[in-house]
Formats: sequence, structure tokens, C-alpha cells
Amino acid sequence: MMSDSSAFAGDPHISREIEKLIEKFDIRTIVETGTGNGDTSLELAKMAGLLVTVELDIEKYKTAHKKLEKVNNAMVIYGNSEEVLYEMMPAFEPPVLFYLDTHSENYIPVLNELNVISIYKEYNNSVIVIPHFYWPDSNLEYRSVMDIRLDMGCVRNYLYTINHKYQAYDNAKIKGSRCGVLYVHP
Repeated sequence: MMSDSSAFAGDPHISREIEKLIEKFDIRTIVETGTGNGDTSLELAKMAGLLVTVELDIEKYKTAHKKLEKVNNAMVIYGNSEEVLYEMMPAFEPPVLFYLDTHSENYIPVLNELNVISIYKEYNNSVIVIPHFYWPDSNLEYRSVMDIRLDMGCVRNYLYTINHKYQAYDNAKIKGSRCGVLYVHP
């Protein structure tokens, strides 16, 4: 049960769906990109044996690091998410749940992150969760960068490269900020 109301954009349904995916696919490691202030990170750390979270903004990193410093199974890393993923991927035991946030002002980091995941074929049975995702014919909130919205058209080829038999779906139950979410699993 989610204890921090600001985690997962204030939507407890996102937390519950992630917990279901973790159980179904026997996930032991969660990799989060875009740590922010660490609220979602705290909740993710409760769900798996290891949480690795990466933040590029130094002030957000410091806030999150302080918030998570006593969480034994959480590793907070300052750096560029694509570079950190590329360097650390061989150390993760698959399957992994990748929680790929879409925050950026100048580019869409999640596309580069998906590309890195696709390089390592041993992660083709992993789970991917992307918040702030655009779903047509919905009134869910999403983010766009330089007039590009993150939707299936943006990510389809990356997902196909990771696992050509992937299953993708949106968040049917909504509460809180009404954030659109993409869930992907083998």
C-alpha cells in the first residue's frame, strides 16, 4: 500500500499495478530514471530487493539522496541516465522493472534509455513502466518536449527491438494527477 501521497503522481493505482507486475514476473531489481525528489523512489524501494535510481539535476539528486540515505536497498546515482544504464546494465539480474520517467526540457531521455535496454538482449523479459505517457482519446496528462509527445509512435520500434512479443497497456484506473502511464511486459 502506498504511504506517500506524492509518489506516482499521487495515484495509488500506479503503485498497485507495479506491485502486480513485480509479483507476476518475479522482479527483484527496479531501475528508475528521473529520481526527482525521491518520493516515488521511496515507494519503489519497498517493492523490490534493489532500487537503483538515477538523477541528473544536482539539487534534486541531493534532496533524494538525503531522503533515501537510510534505505538499505536503494542506490541513488547522480548522472546521465543513458550513460549510467549503459555502464550498469550488466550488473543487474534480469528480469528488471524499468521505471523510465520523461522529465527533460530539451530532449526525450526515455528514447535513449529504451535504446540502451535494447542493446542488452538478456533484458528482453523485463517490465517497462513509463509515466506521463500520451494516450489518444483520453484526458490523461502527459508531457511533451519540443512539441513531441511521448506516445506509442515514439516508442513502438524501441519496444519491438527489446521484445517483439511485448504486451503494452495503459492505466485503466486513475486517481490523483490523472497521469497517463504505459505498462509493458513480455
